[in-house]
Amino acid sequence: MRASRIPALLVPVLLVASMSATAQDAPTPPPLPTEATTPPPLPVASVYIAEDGAQAGPFTLTELRDKVDAGTLTASTLAWQDGMADWQAAGSVDDLAILFEDDAAVTPDAPAGDIAASGDTLAPDFLVGTWRQQASVPMEGIGTGSADLTVDLGADGRFAMTGEIVLTFQQEMRLAVDGSGTYTATLRGSDQIEVVLTGEVTMTPPAGLATPETEPMNETTLYTVVDADTIRDAATGDTLTRVN
Repeated sequence: MRASRIPALLVPVLLVASMSATAQDAPTPPPLPTEATTPPPLPVASVYIAEDGAQAGPFTLTELRDKVDAGTLTASTLAWQDGMADWQAAGSVDDLAILFEDDAAVTPDAPAGDIAASGDTLAPDFLVGTWRQQASVPMEGIGTGSADLTVDLGADGRFAMTGEIVLTFQQEMRLAVDGSGTYTATLRGSDQIEVVLTGEVTMTPPAGLATPETEPMNETTLYTVVDADTIRDAATGDTLTRVN
């Protein structure tokens, strides 16, 4: 809010009145203090963060710096402090952004192999793009299928999945796969990402065999980053390769 402006015509009048009052009744300053006064202590930041899916804290900036150095606090970690309306990524909080200024952010264009180097930090948008997965997929009541899927992860937090699953028992059968919904990606340390897909997936068998089936999807997977274009499922060892 801007201060109110004095009308230009009143400025000379106010100046004269001020000079007259000063001459007639000059104020007397108080005596100098005999002892040096101690300034009040600076406020200590108390910040809460999301850690392993739970609220942790409060922490001081010194404690948070230690967590950044250890790789357990990144710019995308959710944080909250007094005065904030809601949780935000730590890197977007003014008081915390300085903690990440020296971090070496890794972008999707980084040379292969650089991401896995000790001490590097993954950029929050590292996953944005199109990925391809070829893997074995367990099919309840049938056995195991061979999946060839393409997943597009958008910068808006939405995903789209297309591809097929090939089943072989009495004869080969191909199921068309289409899925969509939202996703979240949480950095875990310096080289792992936890991805949660929430939405629906539809499997369509060949015409005349059965009707398409749509099921809800709520899947959490921890991936280890191999290089700028490859991530590996930490549980199964299946890999996803960046298409673009």
